Amino acid sequence: GVAAMLADRAAWPVPDWDGRAPGLLRGSDIAVLCRSNDSAREVAEALAAAGLKVALGRGGLLGRAECVMGLAGLRWLADSSDSAAMAELAHLAEGDAEAPAWLNATLTAADPHSALAKHVPGLAALEALRDRLDALTPAEALDAAIAALGVPVRLRAWGDATSRLANLEALRGLALGYEEECAQGGLPATAAGLCAWLAAAEAEEPASPDPDAVQV
Repeated sequence: GVAAMLADRAAWPVPDWDGRAPGLLRGSDIAVLCRSNDSAREVAEALAAAGLKVALGRGGLLGRAECVMGLAGLRWLADSSDSAAMAELAHLAEGDAEAPAWLNATLTAADPHSALAKHVPGLAALEALRDRLDALTPAEALDAAIAALGVPVRLRAWGDATSRLANLEALRGLALGYEEECAQGGLPATAAGLCAWLAAAEAEEPASPDPDAVQV
């Protein structure tokens, strides 16, 4: 299949275009044709599950790890009592451990909230932003939360950094869309309001801009 082709690129020569030498097959040289949008999404999800980069917008942008972390940081910045946001941050920071240290510590602590806070890297940096939250637009607050948590640095460890960065840009675009909607309606735009607005959104993950992404 597609994965086998990309694993043995030399066996599938391509014409000498775009200044590339013949024989250097890339994902963007491969196109998978589908009869319907539903089929295209199924194929895209299957290719992504196989570890391949895919150039097709797919549902679930807000469920991607980089977006979950950024939004959880923004939620906690807007409401320091949001234990669910802290738990998401701790989970993403620790990874898929069988017995998460943050969970064990929370379950056995007399003060679960404080115990959980100790397992969230970057929480102090987020706290430092709180005093100037009112001076930031929601999009600026989101950017600040993403930076404080070191999300761009984590992308390298998570893999597929190019697509993940595109997801963050799409998330920023949604934040700006929220601000514009508030401006048009004469409503205040806040970090808490952005979180609620995004919770009701069905955002799509943008197509991968990577030249090695398979076209679907």
